[in-house]
Amino acid sequence: MQLRKLGIVLLALLLAAMVMVPMVSAGEGAAIKADADHPTTGMITPIFDPSEIILKEPVNESEIVSFVFPEEWLIRQKTTYDTVSITIPRTQLMTSKLNDGSGIEVNTNQAIEKTERVALLQIPKELLKQENTQNSAEITLDYPLTYYSFYPDITELTKATEQRKMERISKQHLEIVRNSDKKTVSTGMSPKASTLYAEWDLWKRSSTSYTPVALRGDMKPDTFSNSGQSTAIYHETEIHLNRADDTVELLLWYCDDGHIWLSAPIYDEGVLKWGTGGTGMKWIDITSKNRVNYEFYVNTNGQYSINFYNTGTGIWYTFNYNDSDNPSTYINRIVPSTELTTDTVNYSFDSITNTMKAYETKDSGNPSWIGTGQRFSHDYFTGNANYVLMNAYKIGDTIYSYHRAANSQS
Repeated sequence: MQLRKLGIVLLALLLAAMVMVPMVSAGEGAAIKADADHPTTGMITPIFDPSEIILKEPVNESEIVSFVFPEEWLIRQKTTYDTVSITIPRTQLMTSKLNDGSGIEVNTNQAIEKTERVALLQIPKELLKQENTQNSAEITLDYPLTYYSFYPDITELTKATEQRKMERISKQHLEIVRNSDKKTVSTGMSPKASTLYAEWDLWKRSSTSYTPVALRGDMKPDTFSNSGQSTAIYHETEIHLNRADDTVELLLWYCDDGHIWLSAPIYDEGVLKWGTGGTGMKWIDITSKNRVNYEFYVNTNGQYSINFYNTGTGIWYTFNYNDSDNPSTYINRIVPSTELTTDTVNYSFDSITNTMKAYETKDSGNPSWIGTGQRFSHDYFTGNANYVLMNAYKIGDTIYSYHRAANSQS
């Protein structure tokens, strides 16, 4: 089956230098250790229990800030193909309510006609603070165009914003998805899933003088089917920090029951942590296969912050972890991976993520976003494995990765 998509020539050059690694058995919290030249490949993600999924709550309504602009004006502010950069003096910023009933406040820098097309930006306040100091004379909004929603007029924007508010509020309570047919053993390992097939592709800092502290990109689930095979399928972008075994995984879990779950496992010195303060295993349901944007930050206070934006629903989710004892201070590697753990393959299954992207990063002490390819270059590929495919390549300054796990893939 031919699965090569974009960048065939580039991929051929990358794959020419493959390094084969032995197949290993999956173990909870385990990590692969390679040779002296390649001291670390990637994290082996443990087998998660699909019998009880705790859903991640959206960012609270009170922690969302909204901006509205005329669409025509906004498009003129584009700096690249899909990024808009706006700087507004605080003295020009106006705040008003969309209507008295909803109480939703929006900010703008200009008058908007009732009949003109409009654009809405809603982001977490914490994300806005990443780009702006509280006492700065200006506010900078430097975000991908996919963060915006567009409407024919302010009336339609108001309706959609009220609906989005109600959806966020409705998801603030604890919600659990139970699947009694998928109960796993107490160790977290499936009783049948004992063999790991995986590929990692490592991208390192191009210079040891670079200290990137943020990463921005997106991911798009594409295909998923399973006719009965017991599997644990993970498509990931692993972010390896400068302190050994401090790692964050931006993880898509293609679950046997047909769900696609998204989360951000965090490893502190190789120990798996979850959520705010390191507690709770929570997941975002993206079975609808909407594109999801992400923003990751290594903060100076030792906090690692991951923000996900579901472009289909307009809802934000945030995972934070405080590494209080000896935190990392910058990103050392970006490692796309495809991992499949299963027993003897007797049934058909297929999962494709097309693609995951890492397109912008930011240096410590520098407020400007730059292309990821300006700070990271290809290091090595761990080698081919049965049933999985992981193609990573660079176009311009964006690092792309195409992920597949399938019974027909070899």
